[in-house]
Amino acid sequence: MGNRNDLIELIELIKNDKIKPIVGQIFPFHKIQNAHKMLEEGKQLGKIVIDFT
Repeated sequence: MGNRNDLIELIELIKNDKIKPIVGQIFPFHKIQNAHKMLEEGKQLGKIVIDFT
């Protein structure tokens, strides 16, 4: 884990489309248990996103 300056640099890279986070899967809020299970089992590749809309 980086420090504050690393985070600021990372945010700038994302804002300037230099890097993009990898989204592995999007779960609707009512399936949050499935998302948590996937995370616990280490089966994800990329970020797990919870959709609250």
